[in-house]
Amino acid sequence: MFGIFKKSPERIAEALFPDVLEAADNIVKHNHLQFTGGTPGHTRFVIGAHLFSSLVCEDTVMSGNPDRVRALDICQHLKELQIAASSRFSTGQVRVRDIIVWDDELAQVRRHPINPKLAEADLNSVSLPVAEIVRELHVVRLSRMTTDIFKGATAMQEHRGPLALLTPACSTLIMQITADMRKAADEGAVAGFAASMAVQWMLLQTSVQEALK
Repeated sequence: MFGIFKKSPERIAEALFPDVLEAADNIVKHNHLQFTGGTPGHTRFVIGAHLFSSLVCEDTVMSGNPDRVRALDICQHLKELQIAASSRFSTGQVRVRDIIVWDDELAQVRRHPINPKLAEADLNSVSLPVAEIVRELHVVRLSRMTTDIFKGATAMQEHRGPLALLTPACSTLIMQITADMRKAADEGAVAGFAASMAVQWMLLQTSVQEALK
């Protein structure tokens, strides 16, 4: 009987999304990678932080909701809200290569594009609206996030400390933003990034718990 009073997946996603944006904005504000505003690197950082926060929220929804179909529906709405919001990061079209700088990600987009036209396109020169690029990245980064969280959870079980959960994901995010293996492997930089992310992670977990009640 009480099931008819459940909040709809769309309503839950809409309730969560402001917290996703706030978490991402806080990550950007701390700017651990020290990008200068208005540069391509800073734009990648902003996009990466917002996509990261959205994926963290989706991961928390999936792990905190026993109804998998309902959880997937919530995540689908969150994804569409994130993609729609990403258009504010840049007007007009931008080069795909300016947003996707890590060759591994570019190769994945080329192999399994959402937009079939990208399969034959020169991704080093083709331009698209930011929202379309983010749609491609969502699939790639969701898969990588799942792998990284599993690695982090395994590391936590080996008593490597609470930040171990986020360390692989943060190292990957640095690589996604910079394509710089040295920075992504810098333990100090990754640990600082993970500490900043951990606060936002906990806030998002609390938001999801409240929204799913």
